[in-house]
Amino acid sequence: MSTESSSWDKSIEPIEAIVPRENIPDKLLRTCLDKSIDERQGFGWGVMSRGIEEFNREFQPILPMSITEILSERCQKGEPSAVLDVMGFGAILYQLRDKGIPFSHGFSLSLGHWANTWYHQLDQKRAQEKIIFHLTGNILDQKLWETLFTEMKEKQTGKFGLVIWAPAGGFHPDFITNSLSIYNQLLQNVWSIISVTNGKILAEIPPWVTTNHNQEFHTWLELLTKSDTGIKRHPFCRFLKYPRSNGGVMVLDKTPLRKNLPLI
Repeated sequence: MSTESSSWDKSIEPIEAIVPRENIPDKLLRTCLDKSIDERQGFGWGVMSRGIEEFNREFQPILPMSITEILSERCQKGEPSAVLDVMGFGAILYQLRDKGIPFSHGFSLSLGHWANTWYHQLDQKRAQEKIIFHLTGNILDQKLWETLFTEMKEKQTGKFGLVIWAPAGGFHPDFITNSLSIYNQLLQNVWSIISVTNGKILAEIPPWVTTNHNQEFHTWLELLTKSDTGIKRHPFCRFLKYPRSNGGVMVLDKTPLRKNLPLI
């Protein structure tokens, strides 16, 4: 099936403004930006361009279907099927397209030095399809999120049906940040552009979140697994701790019963 058409998206879900940055001290944000500048210059965490098999293997214990099955089912149901790769240059988007897996649009967000020669050649070769887009910038800079918001509106993508935010150690404090306030802000940004029609976030949880903020994190998990009546009925959030280290992986589902995401 061609991935160029978005005809299966029966309705475009309204896009609200990206959540503004609030309550993050300028000094703290500046420190994190300095770390990211070092990373952009090649110091610290390197490229982790994982694809379908790697993500399926990592999330399989808490994901009832494979990524390809999720997208195929969404398209069959007419649910939003745009895909976002956060902190990656979108290798998985090209793989999905090569396999003929239907999705309406694909976006990726990363620093510029990740876009290597292979990526540029591939993108130029298939540019005529115009469904995969890479935005270069720092995810700690709100301007990147505002650019994404603008691109979504201009290309009429609707909200994302699937977001993959698994940078394989990219949130190590030596490279980016260990600020819970900044992590919460980023998570809210992602949540704001996920479809309320069973949109999914596949995310890695940094080790420092589960160690430095263990009580807050597990209280947050408990809250997400409860319905409004306090009875555990719908797994809005599924978390799997890494067996031999801190941190883990998480699947978040956005539904009409869970439109808002509390802070950790």
